Amino acid sequence: MRLLISFFVLLFGIQTFAARTSFQGGLGFDQGSFHFTADLDYQKKRSHSWGAFFVLGTANDNVRGQFWSLGGDVKVYFGPKNWKVYLAPGLGILSFEDVIGAQSETTLGALYKVGTLYRLNARMSVGMELMYLQNWFSDALFGGNQLLTNASLRFNF
Repeated sequence: MRLLISFFVLLFGIQTFAARTSFQGGLGFDQGSFHFTADLDYQKKRSHSWGAFFVLGTANDNVRGQFWSLGGDVKVYFGPKNWKVYLAPGLGILSFEDVIGAQSETTLGALYKVGTLYRLNARMSVGMELMYLQNWFSDALFGGNQLLTNASLRFNF
């Protein structure tokens, strides 16, 4: 009997604390151009996760050139069961072009995210995210820092 109880306790413990992976995709529209975001996160505990991100911004002829960013981040979650607010600092590569596409630059920079998620069911959440991509090492007069707002959809698997 003790062996059976130990087996169920171990099985319940594995299911409760099993790590999960999630994919979060986002779409936003700022300054006349679209941007797309993708996050792949590994979450061992409910309070935080770590993973990779990718951002691609399209060009607008008058205001913003095309840009992309790729890197890693850590998300820290707060909030009640169905609502989550998260903060996510990160570090990555930022590549951007000027408005006419004649010059481009690739540099290292920081990422800061603040977002909220509403849980629809065990596998899906919807939310909003504010993202700031910061250029650390380039003194280019074009591109560089990007402030993005997007709607996001998150899938857990």
